[in-house]
Amino acid sequence: MKKIVVVGAGICGLTAAYKLTKAGYKVLVVEKEGNSGGLARSFRYNGYTFDIGPHRLYTKVPQVSNFINDILKEKIIIPRKSGIYLFSKYLDWPLSPSDIFRLPVNILIKTCVDLILQKKMEPNNFKEYVSNRYTKTLYKCFFENYTLKFLKADPKKVHKYWAKIALERAAIDEKLNTNSLSELIYTMFLRKNTIKFIYPINGIDTFPNKISAAIEEYGGKILTNKEIDKIICADQKIESISISGKEEKIDDIIWTGSIHAISKLLNLPKPRLDYLNTVLYNFEIDTEIENKYQWCYFSDKDIPFVRITNYSMFSKYNSPKGTTALCAEVTCPEKDSVWNNPEQLVEKIKTEMLKLGIINQIKHIKALHIEKINEAYPILYLNYETNLAEANSRLKTYRNLYMAGRTGLFWYNNMDHSIINGLNVAEKIIG
Repeated sequence: MKKIVVVGAGICGLTAAYKLTKAGYKVLVVEKEGNSGGLARSFRYNGYTFDIGPHRLYTKVPQVSNFINDILKEKIIIPRKSGIYLFSKYLDWPLSPSDIFRLPVNILIKTCVDLILQKKMEPNNFKEYVSNRYTKTLYKCFFENYTLKFLKADPKKVHKYWAKIALERAAIDEKLNTNSLSELIYTMFLRKNTIKFIYPINGIDTFPNKISAAIEEYGGKILTNKEIDKIICADQKIESISISGKEEKIDDIIWTGSIHAISKLLNLPKPRLDYLNTVLYNFEIDTEIENKYQWCYFSDKDIPFVRITNYSMFSKYNSPKGTTALCAEVTCPEKDSVWNNPEQLVEKIKTEMLKLGIINQIKHIKALHIEKINEAYPILYLNYETNLAEANSRLKTYRNLYMAGRTGLFWYNNMDHSIINGLNVAEKIIG
């Protein structure tokens, strides 16, 4: 019976571990956090549930659908309702027909002129990719400021792949064509936006928790609050690992943790790749709020948060009746002052939420819980492909090491991508 170690109990790692244990392999999952889930964890306090960002399950791949249905028996199907705050207005995102005509007249005129005169060219970066599809005018109005604020990076220095994935996420319904603004408007007038997704009844962590329970039922083992402190190799093969000083012989290892961490353990050069952290300000609100969006993006640099998520609009069970589970998200590098002292923004966030009409009165804030999430987003600079290939070329020399998952592959992806990645990695080992 082969022994497989899976590092990281995120969606990808758990999916691979599930398939391998079900196939009869001896599997050990090692997770540094206190519970499974990775970026699909949830935080619970006093009857309120908060996820790490607006997670939802959506796929058109039968293999992924079957996996979700096998694991998650109790779920709800909810329509997506997301927005942006632009020109001092809340607008649907993707833009609805009615919202298009709520844009300032001068912006509409400039956008139409762009559509008529704009010459499309092969994009080389984020700015060019978005300008090609949403016109230079709308790029300047929203995307430029939001990217500067979110990534803390010049959009001209960001890879076009970040824009491609971001825009595909914005319109995940295959009926919506986002090749250009004109096609998007045309499609929205002809078709009703019917984007719907799967969500567990109470918190996204229900999904990884169910996978974890199934892994243990099939004989697998999950260690939390544990990290690998040493890797022992011979002849370009990982022979064993050490966890808290205890050595474990292994046959294969699936690594879904940081690409920096595995490189360090193998005494390889540090990859020239950067991750971005995020700080979650989870507010218990003692009343229902009027904001109609599940999540909303804010590009204005004077607004401290990049996104507000209302988890009570994902499921009524995410907060006590008549209350709201509300999260303000702030992205930052690890050495940033906000990361080191997130409390410094609390009063400003409260003031802005009141000013923007997200809450009616400060007194409705019953409690605040701050959560710091390390390496939440890979930053895709222009040279990231070259740097990633360089790092992977060194890692691929270890013939029983399988890099996987969002963090391990330095991959800006969705939950469905992580599921199919986990299934594929398990199949490689089995096959």
